[in-house]
Amino acid sequence: MKKIIVFIFVFFVSFNICFSQGGWFLLSSGTALNLRDAYFINEMTGWAVGDSGRVLTTTTGGTSWTTQQIGSPDLYTINFANNLTGYIGGGSSLMGYTGVSYLYKTTNQGLNWFFVNSDYGGDYIFYYSSVAIISPDIIYTSSCGQYSLGGAVGNVRKSTNGGTNFLTGYGVGAHKSVSFINEQTGWTVANYADDIGKHYSYILKTTNSGNNWINQIKDSVRIINFSKIKFFDGNTGNALGGGSSPNRTLFFKTTNGGINWDSLVIPNSGKYNSMYFLNVSTGWICGYSSGDTSAISKTTNGGQTWQSQRKGYSNTLNGIFMLNPNTGYAVGNGGVILKTVTGGAYYSISGTVKYSDNNQPITSGSVKAFRLNVQTGQIIILDSTGIQTNGSYILNNVPSGDLYIGAVPNSSPPADYVPTYYPSAIYYRDATILNPTGNMTGIDIRAFRMSQATTSNSVNGKVNSTVPVSPLKDANVYAKSGNTFVGYKTTGSDGIYHINSVPTGQLKIIADRIGYRSDSTTVTITRNNIDSVNFYLMKLFIGIKPISNDVPDKYFLYQNYPNPFNPSTIIKFRIKEMSSPHAPGGDLTTLKIYDILGKEVTTLVNEKQSPGTYEVNFDASSLPSGIYFYKLITGDFTETKKMILIK
Repeated sequence: MKKIIVFIFVFFVSFNICFSQGGWFLLSSGTALNLRDAYFINEMTGWAVGDSGRVLTTTTGGTSWTTQQIGSPDLYTINFANNLTGYIGGGSSLMGYTGVSYLYKTTNQGLNWFFVNSDYGGDYIFYYSSVAIISPDIIYTSSCGQYSLGGAVGNVRKSTNGGTNFLTGYGVGAHKSVSFINEQTGWTVANYADDIGKHYSYILKTTNSGNNWINQIKDSVRIINFSKIKFFDGNTGNALGGGSSPNRTLFFKTTNGGINWDSLVIPNSGKYNSMYFLNVSTGWICGYSSGDTSAISKTTNGGQTWQSQRKGYSNTLNGIFMLNPNTGYAVGNGGVILKTVTGGAYYSISGTVKYSDNNQPITSGSVKAFRLNVQTGQIIILDSTGIQTNGSYILNNVPSGDLYIGAVPNSSPPADYVPTYYPSAIYYRDATILNPTGNMTGIDIRAFRMSQATTSNSVNGKVNSTVPVSPLKDANVYAKSGNTFVGYKTTGSDGIYHINSVPTGQLKIIADRIGYRSDSTTVTITRNNIDSVNFYLMKLFIGIKPISNDVPDKYFLYQNYPNPFNPSTIIKFRIKEMSSPHAPGGDLTTLKIYDILGKEVTTLVNEKQSPGTYEVNFDASSLPSGIYFYKLITGDFTETKKMILIK
């Protein structure tokens, strides 16, 4: 069944845009520095920290990032006590021979970060590796470092005044991670290499605020090299570490407070160095796989089995953070930031591609799954695969969520069909939107044949967007003689197209681009070239804009303004604390427009929204004057208001 929505996606594109594999897609961070950790307080607002004192901040869910600089230390960890108060830990070498760890703090949601404490070590590099928060003022830090001549150093320290002062720390080796369930009870993992090359790995527990620690694991054989530890309560906890093989990761689990630990070898070849668990069952780990490519794996049964979610991007991942079962981020070397909105899940879509006129198989080209980021206009290719010699295809890494698929011819050999949306559409508004929640079969595409002439005639021009006028990339321009397609081109970043070898006579030139109103014109070819056949396409997709992160105490749908309007108006609404507390990512929110007869005109919003205040711009340029209605549905709240379009 076809549906028209304004949260739109994009199609035929070049390969210099971001790809998504296994439900994770690449964001543009604006830096090439290594990133170490990330934290989000809601679906829009979060941070990533990395080398050289770099702090990246987003208020758009990762769509765009701004840069803050807090000193010059490399930053390794970030954690928040609440929406306002957070901590960043890092460290560096001082004068090339003494390491110093640095702790920074914010009390205004990251608008400003200020230095609160440092710790000196007699080693080459020394840094805070984790911050466990009991309350905004009571925190524990772990630190670690490595002597240049061998050996390791670090400690666990406690502060009761927000990091200003610390109690004397406990140190056995390099403490990579600390986890506390209350002010008294916690665990840490540490690794130690002495000056004669002997290695030890520890899991230690305290029940008196770190005054005393008990060894639960002391390993000197497998060289576990622990990296993370996480406890959920007094009994259940996990630890992560590398084994004696450089490409093996061990996952440790306890259900009795660490008296006994079960160790499992994670089967997906690679070294995982960070983990994030939402609960005792569901968690993710990240690092790198064989060949030094990025890797993410997920478990839904407490680490008993793991599913590999991403391989193939050539950067090690250092940190991972999940807001809920669907939305999460992973950061890594080279400024890499990955995001998922499906919990990393992916599915397969398969079918055949045939000519629409005789149902014979198409044997060249590719099938792509795609969507558009409506905030930036960035095109995301979700998956791509070649068409087989029998006309079949299978996309193996398709995430859930609304998307399009389409058949795209290769440039060589010469194309004999034009780009076609599923099931058989040239205009994107005639295509069918898919939303896979499992593997899909029988998704057959019937593409339109193209028959090119052998002439020197051509049609040339430019496709622009309006308001403001600017070149429009990735618009498909078709030439059609009667009912037969005789050529096509896809515009580049300059918006220019050249359709060569068109026949003489009357031709219909069509410009179509997802998210824009299509247009066409008729030209008459007598000989040679026709130039300056230009198009100006109106933008139709609308981005939802959060204007406040404050949590309202009730739902509310505002009257649009201006009203009456011509041709656009603003619709604002508020969402209170979600009515379904366990709904991942917030309540599903829809905002639809209807005409006077009750017919749905378009959908402005169709996604989960966290509590807050939002506004959406509605452009009615393509609609006639009249009375319209807009209806908000979110949680258990529904309201409809009237508006008037006067042209």
